[in-house]
Amino acid sequence: MDEKGLIFTILMVASIIIIGLLVGMIFMSVSYRGKIKEMDEKRKNGVIEEAGERFSNGEKLDENGETVVSYNKGDTVLSVNKTLQAKKGGEFKPGQYTLLSSDGAIEFKIRVGGFVRQFNHGDTIVIGDGDEITAVSNNIILR
Repeated sequence: MDEKGLIFTILMVASIIIIGLLVGMIFMSVSYRGKIKEMDEKRKNGVIEEAGERFSNGEKLDENGETVVSYNKGDTVLSVNKTLQAKKGGEFKPGQYTLLSSDGAIEFKIRVGGFVRQFNHGDTIVIGDGDEITAVSNNIILR
């Protein structure tokens, strides 16, 4: 092989490698954009959902620093004597919830894991897979 043929072969191999790298970068860029869009969907209304569990992502506060009580998409209303069981992939998912009184009560009672406990408006509770929760004294919003 003469000198011109060797240079031509080296240039061809280099151009194929560069084209392969460009295609790979485009593929990774499209994949990354899809993951960003997916994460934005999961973070709607201040809630992150991953693997069938939900996590609070901050709260909406008014000018006094109190948690705003208004029913948002993704909130669960727990009526008095209504029991919900957390299940991965179910309608009520295990995870972290903020307890909000829907009728303005500062303190209320909730049965969690078979025991009745007193909670305050704005308290955070973690519900595990298979746990049951029941409002005892007031209607509650789980955010």
